[in-house]
Amino acid sequence: MDLVDGPDDDGDEIAFDPPSLPGDPLFRALPAITARLRREVLVEGKQRPTRRGWLLAVLTAVVAVGALKLAGVIWTSVPPPWVAALGPGVKVTGPGPVSPGRGSPGAALAGALAALAGKDPAQACQYLYGPDASCQASFSHEPRNQLPYSVSAKIGYVAIDGTRALAGFTGEICSPSATPRCVGNANPAAIFATGMTFPALWAQTLNPTSGGEYSLQPCVEVGGKWYLGSGPDQDAS
Repeated sequence: MDLVDGPDDDGDEIAFDPPSLPGDPLFRALPAITARLRREVLVEGKQRPTRRGWLLAVLTAVVAVGALKLAGVIWTSVPPPWVAALGPGVKVTGPGPVSPGRGSPGAALAGALAALAGKDPAQACQYLYGPDASCQASFSHEPRNQLPYSVSAKIGYVAIDGTRALAGFTGEICSPSATPRCVGNANPAAIFATGMTFPALWAQTLNPTSGGEYSLQPCVEVGGKWYLGSGPDQDAS
């Protein structure tokens, strides 16, 4: 996208070269952004955005679209075909760096994985739904060499349906006392790519047919915060 000075007696006009692709996110965002710009009335009674208005439009669009891309909300390519299969109203974010927290399902999973990476699973309790005290107590009597840990774990795709979400990850989660010792995954779209609906995936996650295999992590929003777990009074429907 280029901005060039256009022909204008007062030198205050900018010619806007349209994006090369009609599907470009910035192209789609511009109508909503420019609708709010200040406009000046010309002698002929026509209106056009001011020079300052155009610059504001471009800067606002670039910042907004950039933030949405970082959040995984806007796809920089065609979304995987399985996204539509999840069902109407389901939002999907792509793989990428996520800071630990409780502002999103990915952030809650990132917090738990970070705690496991530091071999301090008790710290993961703050990201699990339920009383922290009972969660931490479950690790207090375990020998350190028997505590679960993660290896090179990163957030994969995350599907959000209202106050429920399913989050994937890549890497390994290991538990020395379990068989198999580690459960790993290299495909950020694993299980999602089966093309199942969100309700079906949710039910499958809460009621696995077998253990010791990679699975999506259920997340729930409670009181405006996201936690790992199915949450209060959540069923498989």
